[in-house]
Amino acid sequence: MAPIEGVDYTRLPWDPPACVAPPVGADDGGRRLPDAWPPDVVPAPGADGWPDKAIDWLLQEAMPPDYRKHRDVLAKHPLLLAPSAYEHTARARDAVRDGYRGAAVGLRDQIPPEAIGAVLDVHRAELARLTELQQGIERVGRVLPP
Repeated sequence: MAPIEGVDYTRLPWDPPACVAPPVGADDGGRRLPDAWPPDVVPAPGADGWPDKAIDWLLQEAMPPDYRKHRDVLAKHPLLLAPSAYEHTARARDAVRDGYRGAAVGLRDQIPPEAIGAVLDVHRAELARLTELQQGIERVGRVLPP
């Protein structure tokens, strides 16, 4: 298999430690949820079916839609899915920042200030959503089975 040009194969977006999740909060099965755990990934790690829920969440929330067609392949090695989701989200955050700069600087002479302000609010909200999503991906990725 040929490598993809421009991909750094020497690092992951984070260093995956051993599967450790500090217990905080409870899921509906009485198990403890890790601190700041994404609310849509329930039941908690260790419960029956939780890896499938985590995989579905990663595919639904963090990956481009066409990746869902390959769920059967990606679900076999969920620990590989999380770094990919993390990187996709990082690139989406970069795009939001670029859009913010474009609206704030590149279009300021062409669009009324109130419209630019509204667009910048959208970009700030989306950046906050993506930042929270990326943090959730990292938390889920740290406890996924190999």
